[in-house]
Amino acid sequence: MGTAVFWAIVITGIFASRKLFPHWWARSPTLPYAPRPALPEGLPPGTKDARAIKLEDAQPGDYVAVVGRVGPRADLAAPVSKRPCVASDIVISDPQTGDRITRVLRATSFTLDTGGTQAVVDARGAFVRLQHDLQAREIDSRQLEPGILAPDPGGRRVAVFEGIIAPGEYVLVIGVVEKPTAGDEVGYRTSADVRLRIAGGGGRPSVVSTLPGDLRAVL
Repeated sequence: MGTAVFWAIVITGIFASRKLFPHWWARSPTLPYAPRPALPEGLPPGTKDARAIKLEDAQPGDYVAVVGRVGPRADLAAPVSKRPCVASDIVISDPQTGDRITRVLRATSFTLDTGGTQAVVDARGAFVRLQHDLQAREIDSRQLEPGILAPDPGGRRVAVFEGIIAPGEYVLVIGVVEKPTAGDEVGYRTSADVRLRIAGGGGRPSVVSTLPGDLRAVL
């Protein structure tokens, strides 16, 4: 009898504590894989001089920071996942030690749509900042795109982190405004409304970023 009373008191106390102190019983959220930025936190030196501006108000020679969406055309494919993209970043490391073996960052030209107007963005040579959203802990190096690693007939095992900037993504672009040229094929093929080009210039670096912190800084 005494044991039954004891357990009844314990169970009643548990249910009471769940109502009175729910935070004690809250489950810790299951965190997803936290992607690592391609570059250290913080924009490169010189970008603080860029002005946040509506793209339709920009003039050639302005050093601007604008946020818009990447156009539908993508000329690149990610090295591992083969996803269409306008920029990709892949980090390959030793799965046992974690030591980095190599990193390959690629970017091309794309159309930026801000809703009011469009511009051709030349991301070649830009500081590309994105998140690695694909992780493979251990794969055969022969599955990688040829040329990324030296050939290994035995199939070296490597860890891979990959991130991309895909069509339709919101992106921050910092750069110098120019008039488009006939060489900007992506703009001329996409829309006749493209009237601006954004690229790096001299000591004013260009940036293409999808990191939430960078987007919020301008928005």
